[in-house]
Order: sequence, then structure tokens, then C-alpha cells
Amino acid sequence: MFSFLEAARVAAGRQLLAVLVIISVILLIGTQTKVFEQGGEVGTMYVSVLQFLPWAYLSSALGLILIKSQSVTCTAARLRHASHMLRPESGLKALVAQLGLGAGIFAIFVLKPAPESLLDVGHHLGCANVVSFVWGGVMSVGVAAFGASAHAAIRAIEPHERR
Repeated sequence: MFSFLEAARVAAGRQLLAVLVIISVILLIGTQTKVFEQGGEVGTMYVSVLQFLPWAYLSSALGLILIKSQSVTCTAARLRHASHMLRPESGLKALVAQLGLGAGIFAIFVLKPAPESLLDVGHHLGCANVVSFVWGGVMSVGVAAFGASAHAAIRAIEPHERR
């Protein structure tokens, strides 16, 4: 069963690494701004950078989805082999639709702010700002995982449609 999730696992791991790099760059920019500027300008710069954070998450996830990697190729081959026992076109097309829907729903969650209940928990723990950073990043990991699996399922369909 886990062999069908190889593309999702690899894409999720790579997206998690990308999210950590993006957050590190944002924090580094914020820190450098505090050193070089004074007063209210620091907060303004930090907020303006945060507006682009969800789009940075989505861009990196989209890049991972579209890359033709070894994990996508292996997952596609496994799906193609498994689909020979079923009706290949209908089963794989349904899988593509479901995985694509999952990726789309996670993409919507990336663009929306974190839920109030989660922000409240973060506020009580003293890390409400961190919740805003992390929410979009975690949701983008879902986009990458579902999207890479959908990409593998699409690649598994291709040989059937050439016949």
C-alpha cells in the first residue's frame, strides 16, 4: 500500500524542506530589517513580506507537482500495474479526480488564514504569529502530496490512451 504513496511522500518531504527555507528567509529578512531600519518601518516591511508567503508556498508546491521525478515515474508504473486488474481508464481517472480535488482543497486552505481556534491556541501558548507562518506551510505540504500523486496517476493513464 505504501508503494502507491511514494510520489506523495517524496513531494511532501521536499515541500516541507521548501517551507522551512521560505520561513527562514522571511525571518532573516525581518531580522535584517530590524538592524537597518528604526521605528514603525520594521513592522511594515515584515507584514508586506508575509502577504506573499502563501503564494511562495503554492509556487514551490506547484513546482514539485510538475517535476517529472523518479518517484512519480515509479508510482505511475505501480498504479498502471495495479490498474490492469481493474478497468484501467475508469479507475485511474477517478483517482486523478479525487487526488486533484484534494490538492485543490489544500490550495484553498493555503490562501485562507488559519482558523480562529488554532490562533487562540497559539495565542495562549505565546506563539500566535508562528501559527500564521505554519498554517499555510502545512497546507502546502498537502498540496504537494496530493498533486504529486495526481501527477503519477495521470502518467499511469497515458499509455492506456495511446492504444
